[in-house]
Amino acid sequence: MIIRSELFKEWGVVHGVSTKNYGNMSYDRDKTGKAEENLRRFLARLDLNLDEISLLKLPVNNTSNVALISKFQKKGRIILHEKSREVVDLHKFDKKSGFDACIGFSQNTYLAILPADCAPVMLFEPNTGYFAMIHAGAAGVKDMIVAKTIFCMKKWCQINPQTLISYVGPNICYNHYKIEGQSYNIAGAIKGQLLLAQVLEKNIEMDTHCTFEDEHLFFSHFRAVKKEDEGRQIAIIGRK
Repeated sequence: MIIRSELFKEWGVVHGVSTKNYGNMSYDRDKTGKAEENLRRFLARLDLNLDEISLLKLPVNNTSNVALISKFQKKGRIILHEKSREVVDLHKFDKKSGFDACIGFSQNTYLAILPADCAPVMLFEPNTGYFAMIHAGAAGVKDMIVAKTIFCMKKWCQINPQTLISYVGPNICYNHYKIEGQSYNIAGAIKGQLLLAQVLEKNIEMDTHCTFEDEHLFFSHFRAVKKEDEGRQIAIIGRK
């Protein structure tokens, strides 16, 4: 099973969030040596071959920084960093290293994150073909990373927010996301930022899965007993 957006299907956007049946997607947390096999199997279901595409993993660090990338010449799984030559612009909204949102345009270049409870937020602008992936955890959302990404898309790509299509993927729900003893509605906060940035409500799709409750489908950081053994989903977006 792959989790996908109904809105994106209409526009032919290649995207998806893996589920547990594809296995752990984290090379760092994989003790079985099957992370690459799992990734290739997942990509094959999207009709993608890792040897023929550039799959760019964002250097997430719970920042609100946003990057713009150009086409990659290399193929395969690539971990981005701030000094990657394909990073053509970087808006450092805070002093942390890395960036948790990335904007792309090129065909066969796919943006990816490995969430476990945080929300993967995907954006697509059908008139220009620009797309974005956002790692939206509590820290980034509190620092307005979703609104900041749309600001950068307006600045760098001259897009109109009212034509953006947005998909907020599976994430931990309010009942189980507690920070310093306080429940946090990450999905509600993300939707609020999308609306604040002038994305039309009809163009926003909110996935209703909870990564904590739907144990048969998702890995969860908050649910894991042994943190060193917890797995990760993969969320990707791009264009063929």
